[in-house]
Amino acid sequence: MPVRPSARRVTGLLWLVAACLLPLAAQAATVYESGASCDYVIDGPITPGDFDKLSAFRTDPNGWRKDGLYHEPVLCLNSPGGSLTEGARIAQFVYETGLQTRVGDGAICHSICAIIFMMGNKHSGPTTVEENRTLHVGGDLAFHSPSISIDSGKSYSAAELELAYKLGLDSILNIINLANSQRPFESGAMMHPGLIKVLLDTPASELYHITTIEQALSWDIGLDGVPEHLPQTSIQQQMVCENGLMRGFRRPSEIYDRSGNNFMTSEVFDLVPLSESGAYRLLPDFGVEELAQGIVYSYRYWALPVECQVRIDTGAVQVCGVDSAFNNQVGDCYADHYVNLPDHARYHPMTEFRALQRSGIAADVLRSARCTRRSSGGAVLRDGTCVQAIDIFKRDERKFARHTLHWDNLERTVIEISARPYNSGEDTPDIYRIDGMRAEPLDGNDACLRVPDNSTVFCVTDP
Repeated sequence: MPVRPSARRVTGLLWLVAACLLPLAAQAATVYESGASCDYVIDGPITPGDFDKLSAFRTDPNGWRKDGLYHEPVLCLNSPGGSLTEGARIAQFVYETGLQTRVGDGAICHSICAIIFMMGNKHSGPTTVEENRTLHVGGDLAFHSPSISIDSGKSYSAAELELAYKLGLDSILNIINLANSQRPFESGAMMHPGLIKVLLDTPASELYHITTIEQALSWDIGLDGVPEHLPQTSIQQQMVCENGLMRGFRRPSEIYDRSGNNFMTSEVFDLVPLSESGAYRLLPDFGVEELAQGIVYSYRYWALPVECQVRIDTGAVQVCGVDSAFNNQVGDCYADHYVNLPDHARYHPMTEFRALQRSGIAADVLRSARCTRRSSGGAVLRDGTCVQAIDIFKRDERKFARHTLHWDNLERTVIEISARPYNSGEDTPDIYRIDGMRAEPLDGNDACLRVPDNSTVFCVTDP
């Protein structure tokens, strides 16, 4: 006969699910009214009672008021997460009442806080969610899935486990329902299906951080504080096209990963030649008329017509174009209808915006990395964090990727890699150089090169 779950044990399971996005800290969040760029602030772990603290500031049921006038308030977030049930109530309140959300410089917003952030919007008139939920490039926004923790040292009845399963399932459905809330002045849901997928794929013991231009653009996360350390003009035009066509459809890296074109995926950071098609399409020679019209062709040369018209002016980035391979269109070039993009659409999708902010380096692609130099015997000669900055250039009919590695002590290591020219013979070799010295690939390792003349190995890996 099944054991009837005790009130204490059922309450324990309920609490585990209620706090399932992050282990709950003892101290509740501070919820207070502020000034300047933040009207209200949630600071600290989210616990029961925080919803009441925030909702108490909305004294008029018909809308937000300040000094007797209609108001469009901003809620700033700095929280590691906490109670799922309380956080979900806050997220619903943010969505329904039109609170804009911000994660400021140096702030964190993890777990259920990230769901609250994604509900940011305002009800006063046509606008985009991207404008009303903004992550500063110095902030940290991160997601993960809910979970339930069960003490393996205890025995539980079937009824208790069934209850825990139901509560866990309800918590996931609650998040999905929030994510599918209709955008106030746009088509689509508050959260893109791609972001929901990575949230559910990320275990509760880990965090999925928003770090790249691609993540922000694909999932309509506004960025604040992006510095203008810009790529080459031709790369900017190309990125506006690629980012514009893929936005709201698929991430550029997903499209290019199918083709093996490593320039538009995270494999661009590998110490290997750019793919043949990528090398051929990089830095194309446009005619004078094409340049005047802002005409740009996709790097997916075999999938033409994939092309755009791009306008980049001070404070404005606009694009129209068509991707016939996926029957996808942005704007209408024939009707002279351009779509506005955020200014950071000029950057390569894989550029890490925090590396862009912290380094002050202008490059075609940029990220934080770990650089290691060791002897052929394996002894570590140098090891530390670095910034990997990649630029594309052309020399003597060859197209190179120059990986400049900026060490913390301001020293630099320059790696140049070039695939053999398009349509050249098999006897034409690829080129690898480290600080001008001939290098060669390390068998089976795309992150390392060997320098035969001094018997050293140089590796660039994730930090």
